[in-house]
Amino acid sequence: MGYVDGLSVYRFAGDNPIARKDPSGLIQVQTQRADVLGNGGFDVHFNFRLDKEAKTAGYIIQRVTYTRRIQGERPVSKVYWEAWYVKAGDRLVKGRAGWGYTDRAYEPAHPDTAGDVTQSGQIKWFGVDKCKKNKDDPDFPLGETGSDMPRPPSQPGWGMVVPIDNDGNITQYPADDDNAPTRTVGDHNEPMSGWLPSTTIPPKWWNDNPSDGESIGTRSVHTHWETGQGAAQPAFDVDPKPSDGWPGT
Repeated sequence: MGYVDGLSVYRFAGDNPIARKDPSGLIQVQTQRADVLGNGGFDVHFNFRLDKEAKTAGYIIQRVTYTRRIQGERPVSKVYWEAWYVKAGDRLVKGRAGWGYTDRAYEPAHPDTAGDVTQSGQIKWFGVDKCKKNKDDPDFPLGETGSDMPRPPSQPGWGMVVPIDNDGNITQYPADDDNAPTRTVGDHNEPMSGWLPSTTIPPKWWNDNPSDGESIGTRSVHTHWETGQGAAQPAFDVDPKPSDGWPGT
């Protein structure tokens, strides 16, 4: 990715650690960094973790709602779901720990335009049994649950982009190479999810209560910008506010 020439890039850093912690004390959401790229562009990194060790293996599932309205363009509206696998006894998504963040909200700059973009997420924790319900459940996100790294879905409904070697075989995820060769496995994946398993079909268990009695985490990014003489100052908001640590650290 690159920044637009002539625009300042602002790093929002909180002096006091502030993060969103759900009332039941399980899912924590931290905004690690929030860069404004100008003209509606942003690059925000979020971290998700469980406040306690997972009782069973399971998934952090996020429903993302994305809207974009730019003057002169057709509005864009999307809703999709993403999955992160967490092993029993863990609190973090180990397969992505080396990347330095759990989730990324990115929007390129839109020079010489006016508009607004909102990307919000609702985050729940589901144990494997909650997601799967039975071995033939087509909504089960991932086909293999014994690895730190996500694997292609074995049932319809979820899809993902996977890295491949020169022979076309699925390989391990590169830590920092966005140009690695890839192919899409499964159906209904959302390209905005990148490497993550995702689906545009509402999982039938999404509206169930989360596992282990915890409540729901949230995060959001909103930007509004104008152009031309007399244009209002651009607006940018991220929730939770950026912080240097987790609650209580």
